[in-house]
Amino acid sequence: MNRWIEIFAFASVTYLIFIRIQKEKVDSMLISLVLIFFLQVITSSLLGVDFNKSLSGNYYRADGLITLAHLVILFLSVVLFYRENWLVSTFKILAYSSILLSLWTIINAVFAFIIHKPLMPAWDKAVGINFGNPNFLAGYLIVSLPFTLYFYNKEPKIKHKQLILISLAVQFTAILLTRSWAGIFGILIFLLMNVVMKTSKNLLLTLTIILAFMGCLGLFILNHKSIQTPGITIAEGRERIIKKAILAFQKRLLFGWGWANFDYAFESVDWPVKYEDDIYVDKAHSHFLEILITTGIPGLVLYILIVLKTGFNLIIKSDGILKYLFISLVLFVLHSQTNIISISEEILFWLIVGVSAKDISKTSNAVL
Repeated sequence: MNRWIEIFAFASVTYLIFIRIQKEKVDSMLISLVLIFFLQVITSSLLGVDFNKSLSGNYYRADGLITLAHLVILFLSVVLFYRENWLVSTFKILAYSSILLSLWTIINAVFAFIIHKPLMPAWDKAVGINFGNPNFLAGYLIVSLPFTLYFYNKEPKIKHKQLILISLAVQFTAILLTRSWAGIFGILIFLLMNVVMKTSKNLLLTLTIILAFMGCLGLFILNHKSIQTPGITIAEGRERIIKKAILAFQKRLLFGWGWANFDYAFESVDWPVKYEDDIYVDKAHSHFLEILITTGIPGLVLYILIVLKTGFNLIIKSDGILKYLFISLVLFVLHSQTNIISISEEILFWLIVGVSAKDISKTSNAVL
C-alpha cells in the first residue's frame, strides 16, 4: 500500500511539473541533459561496486545519490518557480553572507595567530571556520566574489562604492587566510575576468583568455614541481591520485565505479608500487575526474554538456546581471578541478544552472 501511494504521489508531482514547464519559457534541452545525467548516475551506481555507499555517500560527506537528488530538485525548483525580480535579492543574500563569512574568518585568524586563543581549530595554520577544511571555505568565497562585484559596478555613489570595495578586500583577505593555492589563483582569475570584461563584451573571448592563462599557469606549476622533486612520489600527492584514477578508469569505461565510490577505484590499482598500509582517498580532488571515474564516459560527457549549455545560455544573455553568474560559473569550474568542493559551493552551481534555463535577459540596475 505504501509503495502504491508513493508511486501515485511521484506520478502526480511529475505530471504537475511537466504541466508547469509547458507554461514556462525554459531551456528544455538543458533540463533534459540534467535528467539524463541523473539517470546515468543512478545506472552507474546500480552497476557499481557498492550501491549502498552510492546511495548515502562517503561517511564524512554524505555526498551520495540522496544529496545529488536534492540538488537536481533544487535545479528543477529554480526552473519552475524562480522569478527574474528575485535575482537582485539573491545576489544581496549571497554577497552579505560571503562578507560575513569573511569577517568571521579574519576574526578567527586574529584570535588564533595573534591572541593565541583560537575560537575554532585551525588546519595547519589555515582558517576554515565552520567549513572545516580551508579549501572548502576558499572555494565558496571565490565563487561568491562576483555577487559583491555586481553591486560595486552598479553603485553610483562614490562613498558606497568605496565601502563595497572594502568588502571585496575583506573577502580577498579571508581567501588568503585559508592558505589555499587554488584560492590565490581564484582571485587572480576573478580580477583578470573583471578587467577583460570591462574592455570586451565578448564573454567567449574572455573565457578563452582565462583558459589560456590557466593552461600556462598549470604548465609552470607542473614543471616547477618536477624540478623540485625529481623521481619522488608522494603517497597523498595529486600525481599519484590522478594516475591511479586514470588506471582505475580503464577498468570501467562505460558506467564507472558508481557514485561516491572513488575510494574503491583508488584501492583497485597499485602505483607506482604496492603499499602495504596505503592512505585512504575518497575523492579525486578534481570534479571532472571524479565524475569520469564514478559515472564513466557518458556521465562526464553529459556533465560537460550541462556546463557548456549553462555557459552558453549566460553568454547570449550577458548584457546585464547574468554576466556575473557567468563569472561565478567559470570560477566554480576552474576551482572544482583543483580540490574537493563543499556542498555550499555545489549548491551555487546548481542554482546558476537553474537560472540559466530561465528566460531572463533584462538588465538590472539595483544597488546594494
